[in-house]
Amino acid sequence: MGLTFILGLLVASSLVIACADHLSKRSDEVVEGAERSWLYVSANDWGRQDSRWELCHIGKQQSPVAILSTHSLAANASVSWSYTAISGNYSNWGYGPTFTVDTAQNKSATFSFETSAKGPETVYFAGWHTHTPSEHTVDGVRSQAELHFVHTKADGTPRAVVAFRIRAGGKASEFIEQLPPYHGYMSADKVKDVEIDLGLAMEEVGGFEHFWSYDGSLTSPPCTEGKRWFLAREELEVSDDQMVDLLKASTYSARPLNDVWRHGIEEL
Repeated sequence: MGLTFILGLLVASSLVIACADHLSKRSDEVVEGAERSWLYVSANDWGRQDSRWELCHIGKQQSPVAILSTHSLAANASVSWSYTAISGNYSNWGYGPTFTVDTAQNKSATFSFETSAKGPETVYFAGWHTHTPSEHTVDGVRSQAELHFVHTKADGTPRAVVAFRIRAGGKASEFIEQLPPYHGYMSADKVKDVEIDLGLAMEEVGGFEHFWSYDGSLTSPPCTEGKRWFLAREELEVSDDQMVDLLKASTYSARPLNDVWRHGIEEL
């Protein structure tokens, strides 16, 4: 066994450990107490790698999905939100920027919606993170990035995601402009007590007036279902420089698309 091969194994092992360390930051999409790591390059095998992740392989409402313009917009949906400036922790989850708040202490940012199955619900903003490229596609087109606002029920269980596809080429985004400098995706640094105005993102996609909605899942292990998704029709436009900065702080983090099955797209 050559020295080059041994060194290669050591480097590969260190990268896996580093990924696992960063993944532990994203409490909304990892198994509590899980030690093992998962990687996007093996996303199609997540359900076989751990019995706790079985839904990743056999679930009927897995996210993300391919949206078509022929899918009706949720025009009659009753949604509302109370997004103001909120303070939280800012870091990198190993794949891109992330922002988290302590929902036990701060339930001021809310999103409300109504479904025929469960009636009216109010969920609480727990944090946001980015994916590069976008996880959802619209008419087969994948945007350069995607932003997820994760919301939980009162007990802290993830329940709903408000999603924005991000595209470069427009004027500078005020939502992005307010953020501190990005940490690199291998950085474990965290900035506390960062104040972010969530409402700016909603304003930059036309007030979130037009969107698709469906029943889906977390987009990484354990792929838990029963999460309601709301995807803005309009893309959140950023400047070229803002996109370059985001990409520099990110690495590939898009789960493969899932077949539309029991998702009930636009059904509320």
